[in-house]
Amino acid sequence: MVTLYKLAEHIISSRKRIHAPSYYGIFKEADIVFSDVKVDGCYDREDKQPDIIATSTDGKQYLIEFTFAYKVQHKNVIDYKNLNCLEIDLSNQTFETVENFLLNSAEDRKWLNNETFFRSIESAYSERGKEVRVTDESKCIVCSHRYNCVAVKQNGRIMSISNSGTIYRLCKPELLNRVQAKSPNHHYVMPTRINALPANPQLQKEVVEQLIPPEERTCFMCKSNLDWMCRDSNIAHCGPYPSMGVPKNTPPDTAKTCKGFKPKQ
Repeated sequence: MVTLYKLAEHIISSRKRIHAPSYYGIFKEADIVFSDVKVDGCYDREDKQPDIIATSTDGKQYLIEFTFAYKVQHKNVIDYKNLNCLEIDLSNQTFETVENFLLNSAEDRKWLNNETFFRSIESAYSERGKEVRVTDESKCIVCSHRYNCVAVKQNGRIMSISNSGTIYRLCKPELLNRVQAKSPNHHYVMPTRINALPANPQLQKEVVEQLIPPEERTCFMCKSNLDWMCRDSNIAHCGPYPSMGVPKNTPPDTAKTCKGFKPKQ
């Protein structure tokens, strides 16, 4: 194991490149070519010692850490906040396979952090004709539009991006701008609840549509949703689902067209 570890350091040091994995599917896997590689370099701060500190040909710095699934390699966690840090698991490698693995594969490696890519997310989507806004997830949690404001999903699930210890989501700027025009503190306060509705059903409908337009509704805003059953931000649970004609595991967007939508009081 020690020999494999030292061999991996030598390969990157001598070949001066590494094959990096995709970053949340936003940036593709690619080779990173280095102009300088420091092996066993002691980083500037106490107890933060990555296995390799490398500088790419475009001047960006990368920390590379090797791991083994069956051994704790570092007793002190590397502080990679605001840095680019790549973790590579050597557990499945041999002396014969490790070079090809490091230089040509994207398997068994992940970005612990990539400040360079993170700061380029919005511009990367903009170049593809899609506008997104990177938003702190802690602010999304208290937002009444946290489900239909999602700009990007992966396999039907909300994409969460970790950077420097904080979780982020990608939101729709056009919806945020429209909502924040009504409420500048949109992402910082709990959504206002409706204290009372008129007795007349038609007036109820008019009030609800004025306060919560159909395109902004989610099942999580409806009093028929069983909040105590909700463990997944992508699935609601409609109590009277048989009579409503909706699935028991209810897609939150169902509220946009549901005639039985009633906002929580």
